[in-house]
Amino acid sequence: MLPKRTCLLLLLLSSVPGVLCGLLIGAFNIKSFGDSKMSNATLADIIVKVVQRYDIILIQEVRDADLTATNSLMKKLNRAKKVSAVSSFQYDDGCESCGTDTFNREPFVVKFASPFSAISEFAIIPQHTSPDEAVKEIDALYDVCRETTSQWKSDNILLMGDFNADCSYVRPSDWSKIRLRSNLQFEWLISDSIDTTVTNTNCAYDR
Repeated sequence: MLPKRTCLLLLLLSSVPGVLCGLLIGAFNIKSFGDSKMSNATLADIIVKVVQRYDIILIQEVRDADLTATNSLMKKLNRAKKVSAVSSFQYDDGCESCGTDTFNREPFVVKFASPFSAISEFAIIPQHTSPDEAVKEIDALYDVCRETTSQWKSDNILLMGDFNADCSYVRPSDWSKIRLRSNLQFEWLISDSIDTTVTNTNCAYDR
């Protein structure tokens, strides 16, 4: 179920000046991104500087029902035609009214194309898991991968976002229940030992 005022935002941006090949892809949990942050000149400047580093960036915790803050951010960005979104779909995870659906926020999967990457087309599955359901939702991303491969006949898939994949939400004993970890077809680019937080905690939430 997708909360009414919360969504994920995938942006296509220009590359860092001087980078002639490859794509820089990242995820950024801004924590309640909306009008209050974009109306603060200092915060808006910091957000723009971070976002401009990437060719594709996943922005999480967007609370912007009328898209005012989103449009304000877009106007501040340089959007070169280095990457294009060619297709997308929202994963159907079951019956919401029955209470049998898997994800709190159903993954919105996007296929990109770029002449600047070694792989001309690839899919990104962005996800911000519900902390209390992190183990179940991370495991279910395996099924999203299979559906993506089935629809687009490609295994060139990147999963990314705030998975809450560590500390109290995903304990070491939980990894055996997660097919993305037990299936060696998947490569985890951010290891369990990396601290992806900005607080005093030491947790690899983002993957």
